[in-house]
Amino acid sequence: MNFNTIAVLSISGILGAALPAPAVAAPQERLQKTTPADSWNALRDAVDTGLFSYVAQSDEMSEAEIDGLAETLLDAGRVQLRLVTGPATDTSRFYQGMSDPSATLEIDPQARAAYFSKGYAQFLGEQSTPNLPRSLEAPRFAMKLLEDLQLVPQNRDELVVEHVGGVDMGVRREDGSTETFKKQVTVRYGRVLDGLPVRGSGSRIVVRMGAEGELAGVIYNWQELERRPIPAAQRLSGPEMMALVRARVLQIEADTVLTEIEAAELVLFDDGQGVLEPAIHVILQLTMEYTTTNANGVQVQETMQNPYDFFLPLVRHPRAQFPMLQKPAPRPQEAP
Repeated sequence: MNFNTIAVLSISGILGAALPAPAVAAPQERLQKTTPADSWNALRDAVDTGLFSYVAQSDEMSEAEIDGLAETLLDAGRVQLRLVTGPATDTSRFYQGMSDPSATLEIDPQARAAYFSKGYAQFLGEQSTPNLPRSLEAPRFAMKLLEDLQLVPQNRDELVVEHVGGVDMGVRREDGSTETFKKQVTVRYGRVLDGLPVRGSGSRIVVRMGAEGELAGVIYNWQELERRPIPAAQRLSGPEMMALVRARVLQIEADTVLTEIEAAELVLFDDGQGVLEPAIHVILQLTMEYTTTNANGVQVQETMQNPYDFFLPLVRHPRAQFPMLQKPAPRPQEAP
């Protein structure tokens, strides 16, 4: 583990008595030089001040709601799709274009989510799409589309623009020349609740736009929520959180040459099924070593770096479906 990183130094400084010290300069010496404890202390204090969980207010979408949303999206996209029958156990409604299979619409009534793409057939030529919205004006075009689709969240203060990007097409010709064409502009929205960023598969809206800001696609996975206090007995304390992070990092480190903590933040994790709970999101950089054979048939040691992240729930019995938990947590309606 690289104890040069601020995050690891802070953990070592706080929990150094719990685990053997690394075979490098004492963490206390490095602490004096870098003052790394501030960010981790802030996380620990925030955990100890009390947090909230959130649950979806609405029930599963009715048939009328599904039909209405499908009609609105298909009309706005000016595309005709046919209903495709899915497995009997699948509650999602799926539509697909007959002439352009990339034109699709999927509606998940349980998550109250929709995934729509007008398709890419019209974007395949070797030219950029004319009159695409510029980056600075793209959020305004995207919001207008959400308003027309009646998909604007009730509380707009929760909605934050996380990224403005696009879809490009690169071409490599036989003569070796290359060219890139701009095809679409995208705006991705995220969510902030109680000042905390929301991470996970839910609470996101992505709008894709073509010429003049017309609708090219939308991902809508957003539910209206009810805030609920977490009983003190169910909350992990700051020191417990720090110990869990340190233990998890050391566990991962066993399979790496070097493990560095790049960032850690207090977040709300949204499992995409209507449950949000507080968590620590830790982002690592892992250096791995492996053996390969070179052109001369000689085995050599190589290294590669991979980013890696994980979430640690801050409640003792999480109901949200956190990734990489050994056992799925019960859904809210199953809880006693």
